[in-house]
Amino acid sequence: MVMVLTILAYVAIGFRDELRASDTPLDALAAGLPERWMIAVLMCGVFGLCALAGHVACAVAGRQMDKAGNILAIAGVERALLVVRLTAGAAFIASLYTLDWLGVVRSWVGNIVVVDEFLCLAPLLAVFVVTWASAYPIERRLREATFVRKLDEGLPVDAGPTRVQSVLAHARQSLLIVLLPILLVSGWKECVSVYADWYPPTSQTQANAIQVVWLVGTIVLFIVSPLALRIVWASSPLGSGELRNMLVRVAHRYRIRMGEPLVWHTHGTMMNGAVLGVMWPFRYLLLTDLLLERLQPLEVEAVAAHEFGHIRHKHMLWLAVASIGSVLFTGMLLELVLRLFSPRESVIIEGIRLAVPLTCGALVFGWVSRRFEWQADAFAVRHLSETLAEQNGNPDSSERDSGVTDGILPQGALVMQSALRNVAYLNGVDPTRFTFRHGSIEDRTRRMRQLVGIAPTTLPIDRTAFWVKIWATLLFFGPIAGFILEAWLAK
Repeated sequence: MVMVLTILAYVAIGFRDELRASDTPLDALAAGLPERWMIAVLMCGVFGLCALAGHVACAVAGRQMDKAGNILAIAGVERALLVVRLTAGAAFIASLYTLDWLGVVRSWVGNIVVVDEFLCLAPLLAVFVVTWASAYPIERRLREATFVRKLDEGLPVDAGPTRVQSVLAHARQSLLIVLLPILLVSGWKECVSVYADWYPPTSQTQANAIQVVWLVGTIVLFIVSPLALRIVWASSPLGSGELRNMLVRVAHRYRIRMGEPLVWHTHGTMMNGAVLGVMWPFRYLLLTDLLLERLQPLEVEAVAAHEFGHIRHKHMLWLAVASIGSVLFTGMLLELVLRLFSPRESVIIEGIRLAVPLTCGALVFGWVSRRFEWQADAFAVRHLSETLAEQNGNPDSSERDSGVTDGILPQGALVMQSALRNVAYLNGVDPTRFTFRHGSIEDRTRRMRQLVGIAPTTLPIDRTAFWVKIWATLLFFGPIAGFILEAWLAK
């Protein structure tokens, strides 16, 4: 949710600039605002209360765990922190359009490339950081509760991260993964705009050239940004051995080109796998140190196959198409409704123009993301079934090349289910807890059981994903065609 809120906050900042650049009611509103210092005090008060509410929720949950051993308090504090972060996100977006918070920040520091937007976003980011710091004692209790079991199983026991290290780990995983690319791309856009202001184009050709430079630079930054994230996430190449050979072999099997497999160092606090980047050589598979330490080799292969499934089906691209398309389509419909009823322009109307499409885009993002997770799970189960069948001497080589077996094997589903349950257990996640992007572990394992016996070429989730991509394409290109047609008719 932190990633989604950060993206929405930056979109709101960009939309606010577009509104102020045009003839909108925001200029009239700005004339009636209180003094800048009063706005700053109000912002500190609102976001300070959000951070305080999160801290109190964590403190109460910690006392319940200490006095009564109430492990259910963890679920309560997770819900409380979610509400706190959503409230802070809503308050930030409201401050942009009712208090002109970005204008206040720029009145102090000026319109410096990236700096003013980052300082504007700072109160929201501060709430995220404080809630992570407040939740640290609960995470420490959960980690210490596993010490005896680790000793009994002969596993290594480390001291764990400090509070600062824990907060930095959360920031790297949940915040910098979206904030760093956003800052790079928005900074490049501002640099191009500054250049255009200093040296205004004297012809349409020059103006088009500036737009091409901006577009090419944006694409390049988006492609190479994983290189910076690799450094930020404190990763290092996985050493040579059977595990690395297995990961490389699976990648080659599905013709996936990527850089060296990486170990994601988390001080043994997180079990996860991820793929950074969309194109070789700036695409990496990251596996956390705890995952490599605790999972069996076949379970590690299951996690890697899941991530390769995202790449194979181009989920990142289609998730962007579906989200942006839903925003464009909803915005087009909303504009038609507003034109039909011809309401008077106001700050409320402008807020509706922003809030409704973004809300629909966020909901579509979560809905599509969960189905893509199911497809990646099915991809991993299918891969494990084929791998286990090969180890048992079946099927023959021609069937292996085509990826065809008699059906999904129960063992393939069981290995993937085991990997997911271990990830949930060692991350302290309730398997029944629903998450916006991934759904619940329990629901995902149930869907894996339903795959057993089905032919790999006729998996239901593959058909679902196919239709999701069809609708995403229509949602994306439909409004674009409508805008082009409207511009052509207006000539």
